[in-house]
Amino acid sequence: MDGLKFKALPHLSSDAASANVAEKDHKLQISSDNNAIVEDSETNNSYKPQHISKIQFLLVFVGLSMAIFLTALDLTIISTALPTIALEFKALNELAWVETSYLLVEAVVQPIYGELSNIFGRKPVLLTAIFLFEFGSLLCGLSVNMTMLIISRAVAALGGGGLMGSCQRTWKVSGIIVGCYGIASVVGPLVGGVFTDNITWRWAFLMNLPLGVITFISIIYLLHLPSPTGSFWSKLLRIDWLGAFTLVSATILLLLPLYWAGTKYIYLFKNPKVVACFGVSLFHGMAFISLLLFMPLYFQVVKSESATISGLELIPLMMGILFMDIFSGQLVSRTVFFSYGTICTFGSILMIIGSGLISTFSENTNKSQIIGYSIIFGLGVGLITQTTVLAGQGIVQYEDIATVTSFIVFFRTIGPVFGVAILGTVFNNVFKSNLPLQLQGSLYSTSLVVKGQIPESLIHDFALGLDIVFGITIIFAGLALISSLPLMTVKPQR
Repeated sequence: MDGLKFKALPHLSSDAASANVAEKDHKLQISSDNNAIVEDSETNNSYKPQHISKIQFLLVFVGLSMAIFLTALDLTIISTALPTIALEFKALNELAWVETSYLLVEAVVQPIYGELSNIFGRKPVLLTAIFLFEFGSLLCGLSVNMTMLIISRAVAALGGGGLMGSCQRTWKVSGIIVGCYGIASVVGPLVGGVFTDNITWRWAFLMNLPLGVITFISIIYLLHLPSPTGSFWSKLLRIDWLGAFTLVSATILLLLPLYWAGTKYIYLFKNPKVVACFGVSLFHGMAFISLLLFMPLYFQVVKSESATISGLELIPLMMGILFMDIFSGQLVSRTVFFSYGTICTFGSILMIIGSGLISTFSENTNKSQIIGYSIIFGLGVGLITQTTVLAGQGIVQYEDIATVTSFIVFFRTIGPVFGVAILGTVFNNVFKSNLPLQLQGSLYSTSLVVKGQIPESLIHDFALGLDIVFGITIIFAGLALISSLPLMTVKPQR
């Protein structure tokens, strides 16, 4: 199933509705008689339009919006809680794996969920994804060591990947996605910090449970939408098991599975402009999420701030992203003067400048510098976030929009997997190499980590390791800049 569309239309007669069933896409339309006409069709044209009330439509709307909000919040709320978690479990060297495990599994399952949605229908797939996400979040909240937390994050990602991929293919109105991401990005780090300081970091995960229940109940109204026909076993036979196995294996081995759907969509990778969208999304994700993960470490360890204050310190970065995300969307929708490449290039330049300035952070960096540098980087991130999606959708034919969107989301998700893994390895090695000889080999032992704090004598070495990490994001942003060059001639179309 390719997606859902929402738009106000006059009431349709039965003949007109039947004619619309022949379209390849499925649509949800609000009619003038307070009902929503649901149209869903595949190549067999076996689906019939159905009516749902505006209340049911609103519940579906809220449910899918909540699903996007949940997954975005889960990615940002943990950023301010991670330093405390790592120090509590005496596993600072494994900190990066908490996010790497989530992002890796999420990236692997997103394309698979797309195929499952086509075969089994979106409603059972979404409900299954919510259940897995909730179960994984519960395990995270109950974790007793870092190993259990890492595995639990992977379980949560089994559902999170399905929610992210399915909802982005469902909502064709990008403003909804921008709004949900924006709100989650701003409140996530702050809420995570408040929970960590005043209650427990476990609530950063457990809060997903009541929110998920609301989402699950709302999504149940998707049962009013028709599902693909055929028996359960016939649907199982339609799954590309070999392709799914190849995708999982290749991604775990850190190879980009460019042919995850087999040879059916390989032609997309022969278009340099489409590949450019994939490249920008990949390196954009590497730079943004990697820096977002390590900045709270700077605030809480180097600056000795609480998790709540570190969440507040991230607000300038998130507000810069939100503002420029909305601005870029308006720029693209209201003018054709600027090409997608121009917007992505300028965003990459801002990311390079911001990363370079952030890499100068030290124990003595003042508040105004932190705010200013964070805003610059955030503005660059926000310019690119939706631009690559819109560019990819504008390049390909209509029937390939859902496919190219899935690929862009996939590359944006797989990027942080590589970025966080690389930066985590660099940080651990730089920090350990600067330790006094008598402390080598005991970096994360009980003697060094006392009551969740790094000894003051090692703060400078810690800051040095983070500065090198932040400096590497300059390379990621530079690669995003290079990748955006083929898009310089691609402008929005009306």
